Amino acid sequence: MSQQPTESDSFIRFVAVGVTVLVIASGGLALTASFADRPVQSDVGVQVDSRFEYPQINQTEIRTSETSRKSILRSANGTQLTVIQESINSSSLTVTVPIQNNADQRGVTRLLASSSTSSFNIDTQTISSSFANNSSLLRLDEHTVSGQKEALVELPQTNESTAGGINVTLNYDEIPSDPLSVDFALEPVSGDVDLRSANGTSESSPGGSSSDGDGGQTGGSTSTTQSFIFADTSPSGELRAVTDNGSTVAEISGTDAQVIGTALADVDSDSRTEIPYVDGQNRLKAADLDGEIQTLVDTDGPAAPAGSKSLLGVGSFNGSPESIYYANKNNGGDTLYRVSATENPTPQIVAQPSNNIDAVGTVGDIDGDGASEIVFADGSQSLRYLDNNRTVQPLPNTGAVGVGSNDGVGFGITSQPTDVDGDGNIDVPFVDGSGNIKIATTQGTQTVLTGAASKSPVAGLDIDQDSSTEILFTDTSGKAKFVDNINTSPTERSINGSLSVSDDVGIVAGQFVDFDGDSLTADQEAQLGTSPTTADSDGDGISDTVETTRTDGTGPGEPVDTDADGTIDALDTDSDDDGQSDQQEGTTDADNDGVAAYRDVDEPSNGRLEEQTIVYNEKNRDALKSLDSSGSPEQYAAVKTKSLGPEADLFGDSRTEVPYVGNNGELNVVNSSGVVTTVLTKSENGGTDLKQSTRLGVADIDDDGDPAILFSDNDGRLRRHEVSTDETRTVFNGNINIHSVGGIADFDTDGNSDDIVITDANKNVRYYDRSVDSIESANGFSTKNKIQIGSPVDFNGDGIPRVPAINTNDEIVRVGANSTTTVTTSGQPTGGMGSVDIDDDGQFEIIFADGNNNNQVKIAEINGSVRAAGSQLNSDGNGVA
Repeated sequence: MSQQPTESDSFIRFVAVGVTVLVIASGGLALTASFADRPVQSDVGVQVDSRFEYPQINQTEIRTSETSRKSILRSANGTQLTVIQESINSSSLTVTVPIQNNADQRGVTRLLASSSTSSFNIDTQTISSSFANNSSLLRLDEHTVSGQKEALVELPQTNESTAGGINVTLNYDEIPSDPLSVDFALEPVSGDVDLRSANGTSESSPGGSSSDGDGGQTGGSTSTTQSFIFADTSPSGELRAVTDNGSTVAEISGTDAQVIGTALADVDSDSRTEIPYVDGQNRLKAADLDGEIQTLVDTDGPAAPAGSKSLLGVGSFNGSPESIYYANKNNGGDTLYRVSATENPTPQIVAQPSNNIDAVGTVGDIDGDGASEIVFADGSQSLRYLDNNRTVQPLPNTGAVGVGSNDGVGFGITSQPTDVDGDGNIDVPFVDGSGNIKIATTQGTQTVLTGAASKSPVAGLDIDQDSSTEILFTDTSGKAKFVDNINTSPTERSINGSLSVSDDVGIVAGQFVDFDGDSLTADQEAQLGTSPTTADSDGDGISDTVETTRTDGTGPGEPVDTDADGTIDALDTDSDDDGQSDQQEGTTDADNDGVAAYRDVDEPSNGRLEEQTIVYNEKNRDALKSLDSSGSPEQYAAVKTKSLGPEADLFGDSRTEVPYVGNNGELNVVNSSGVVTTVLTKSENGGTDLKQSTRLGVADIDDDGDPAILFSDNDGRLRRHEVSTDETRTVFNGNINIHSVGGIADFDTDGNSDDIVITDANKNVRYYDRSVDSIESANGFSTKNKIQIGSPVDFNGDGIPRVPAINTNDEIVRVGANSTTTVTTSGQPTGGMGSVDIDDDGQFEIIFADGNNNNQVKIAEINGSVRAAGSQLNSDGNGVA
């Protein structure tokens, strides 16, 4: 079993966390630190706050005690560290875990440990503040409570320039196999926990609770994932939904939103929460996080919605079904309409206020009479509400409150009726004409922040998960901010400085029943411990939908634990504990026993054998390099390649090699020490030259557990060379001239991973179906260049492998047996491509060399975003593999 925590991260970036793991006892190990958002509870009544500001890796503390042994250290993006060390001779391993607490006060974190080798327990008695190697780390308190593989640790505030840490001893049942692999993870803690010191005594400390203490109601229900929604400035009008205190961002392209409303329940019966908005053509639409968009009201007629300086309300009024409420554009907004998808959808007139209507806000019980009202801004930008008897009233005890409208309508809207001050009544946050953030309450108007806000929509929700409502707003520079501690000491705080908010549209709140689209509700995610914001919680390429469905079809939402190790499949990267990762084995059923490979210990091994790395020849140099999630390439050898394949363990010795064809036309492999082995010459290939500038593939063709190198030769044959046995055989020799090889997968989704994806001499993407000995077309797709493909993988967890490729317009696409999807039009890719999870976010990326930018190595996410893989990383014309 190899356990990894939930992480957020898919189309999404996840919470920043840093953990450095150091070896201080004999033995070698591979260590990874990451973050997850899963609460833990016990029966002892000590409340611990869930908010915790996590650190970055303290690079100066990375070391191993056994310097005489071979070790490799790799860090990635300030959040991960890998240490690989050989020669294991002890069954006990002590690890120093530095943790830096940058919060304002004490906090509690949950430390998880997992290992890919022998079973083990944490010896919590050794969790202490003493450190090996004369470490400069500060002391951390010794309060812990643990299971067999976890502990709770109380952290004091740490000076920004230093770090604290703890020692953790792992006691294995036997001497672990070489090399040893260990994973550590930090998680936030919420709910009631029992803090115990190392000697087992209970602690009554609250463990760093940082609640606002203002008595306000929680900003949301446990049945939804809270988020805020805004329209981006680049591309203009593209909707964004943000959660996890600003770190998880879902992007919805093609929306052109000019007016937005809070996310509402499923309006099109697809089990997804939708976001209502008005586009640049005055059409009222609804979009879900999958990018599905439907038009509810068109641009023509008296019911066409206002397209600027407005807001949309959501809720039920006077017994109506849940509806979207909006102001029309005719006659300066003379009518309040509602539309519900359950009514096919047909706009219905709700009211025609005498002073018109500009924007709609909260739909809820404003005056405490037990019935819902509709808050709105009238034609003079004064806050009013429509009573359930359809009369227009000023807000209770506030008079004619005016809002600012230089940008959008400076008018608050909440995802549900929100009680900011804890008096049991609904409050309305807004921005006045001077940029002050205020709250209209039943007691009057309260100013919470002076002159800080753009005069555009604001929202109320619990963004920092401290059980109190905050007010989100756009500042005068277009950045998302929130007001914390509203009723005690109002404080302006930032949210993800990279977000650029359209101040014409502003910010609204949203609650998503299924934010990540894995068919699990937020309640189910909480019960299972999976991530509510990541469709693939353990990052193994298999969605939570699949991993929480039993083999008899029951699910999703079932706590399936195939190997009965206490970790459900959705959080276990080796679900059947057979030593092969779920990502390698996949969901196919090659032996047709009704059990997917990742759950079947008897399944033949023909899964993905490639490493999560990219290899390329540096431009203008004889330098073969490997790039992993650290962003810093490592040189393999001073060689020049003509054809290149992905990195894999080709000799079965737990070391990786890279296959390539060199200038002399021979097939070689080179290891990370620079040792080159020639495995096939022209004469050994029957006197036929190996085809050059192509892409080589790696796959276990004969299910013997050892990978073979797949290549083409000048006779047009598809051949394989078994490195472990030094055998070379023909895979296909027919009427198709084979060129490049992507790899092997269940490309036609028939349940058998027996399809080898290739390109032919005419640039067509095809696949060889070995079960019927036939070459099939991949959706009739042709590449711009015969080498421009990568390995076939399941990019989005839907069980369908696709291969990255370049079309004739230089666009990066994902090609399946029956479909082609455009990923991005950015750049001009040249040569081969890679399909790896290069940033360890649980989702495959496409790596390519950009011919428009000196062959710079770049990363394309499947949502279309493109970034450089690192500083000054440039490939030759053969691209990457």
